Amino acid sequence: MIAPLPQHKHVGVIGCGFLGLPLAYKLAKLGYLVHVTHQRPDAMTHYHYPRIKVHSLHVSESGITTCPTADLLFQSSLLIITLPFKRIFDDAYAYTRQIESLLKIYKHYLHNNNQIIFTSSTSIYP
Repeated sequence: MIAPLPQHKHVGVIGCGFLGLPLAYKLAKLGYLVHVTHQRPDAMTHYHYPRIKVHSLHVSESGITTCPTADLLFQSSLLIITLPFKRIFDDAYAYTRQIESLLKIYKHYLHNNNQIIFTSSTSIYP
């Protein structure tokens, strides 16, 4: 069960996979406007839910982040990062660069009450 998050109206979920998507649905059902990311937003069209807004986000192995709607996504007062480490990375530090890139962008939008929850989804199983 998710505890109430009264100070948050908008929640961002980076990574809409097997951990991020159910979390986004639960938060939306609790009344939050949830901004989720996917590398291919068109792949998310069958997951339509009124309180979930899908954003295109790509973070390269070199740490370059592209997100056309960054203003909407990163203004969320709570950002949940569920991106897993991928064994296919050519460089073991690629994951670190990806997370650092996201944090750098989020810092640009920081306010006094912003929070980040970071979870690695590689060790979570049904």
